[in-house]
Amino acid sequence: MNVAADSNLITRHAPIDRVFHWITALAVLVLLGSAFLPILGLRFSWVPLHWITGVVLTAAVLFHLVRASLFQRLRCMWIRV
Repeated sequence: MNVAADSNLITRHAPIDRVFHWITALAVLVLLGSAFLPILGLRFSWVPLHWITGVVLTAAVLFHLVRASLFQRLRCMWIRV
């Protein structure tokens, strides 16, 4: 956690972490929608949307793995008692 210099605000997550989590959440919702809406009878061209979103989610997860492994402290991820 970083304390901002000019105020009493605490930055809990870096902007890149927030962007990653929003991309992941949006991708999961789009994947769920494009998987189940055709089953429920809504007809649209879901295959391109589904696989492109899958590629975006895969890229986001790989980015996160590289960033967490190489640029952050691994010991911060361990559960402490």
